Amino acid sequence: MGSQYLDVDRLCESINRDYTDLKPYRNERVEMARHADGDRYSQNAQDKAVYVNLTSLYTNIVSRNLISKNPRVMLSTESERDRPVVNAMQTWANEELERMNFSEVMRRVVIDAFYGMGICKVALATPADASTQSWSLKAGQPFVIPIDFGDVAFDLNARNFQEISYFAHRYRAVKRDIT
Repeated sequence: MGSQYLDVDRLCESINRDYTDLKPYRNERVEMARHADGDRYSQNAQDKAVYVNLTSLYTNIVSRNLISKNPRVMLSTESERDRPVVNAMQTWANEELERMNFSEVMRRVVIDAFYGMGICKVALATPADASTQSWSLKAGQPFVIPIDFGDVAFDLNARNFQEISYFAHRYRAVKRDIT
C-alpha cells in the first residue's frame, strides 16, 4: 500500500468549482422559500397575494409530525455488573439531547429538506467550534447544528453519496482557536 498524498490545491479547485455549480440549486431554494413565506419573506418578496399558502401549511404540519420532541435513549444490558454504567450512560445521553436542543435542530433540517437538502453536523466540539457556537459548549462535548445549503459544497461527480470524495461546508472561526 503506497502513501496517500493530498493535493490541497486540486481539492480547493474542485470545491470551488462544485460550489459554483451548486449556485442554481441555491437560487431555486431561495425562490421556493419566497413562495412558501409569501409577502412575509422580504420587501421584494412574491408580488402576488397568496390567500391560502398550502406550501407553508404543508411544511408546518409535516415537520411538526416528523419531529415533535427530543428523542429518548433507552439502553439495557444483560450483565448485572454493567447496569449502573449503562444507566448512567442512558441518563447522560438523554440530558445531552436536551442540552443540544436536538428536536429544534432536526426540525430545521427537516424543513430544509423540503426545499432541497437537509444537512446537520454532528461532532465533538473543537476549540474553534466552542468559541463560535455558544458559551455553553465546551471543547470535547458532542454537538449538533444545522448546516445551511448555501454553505455546502460536495463532489458532484459522484453517482451517490457513498461515492463522494469530499463534503465541505464553510463556517467562520476565530483565528487564534484554529489548531
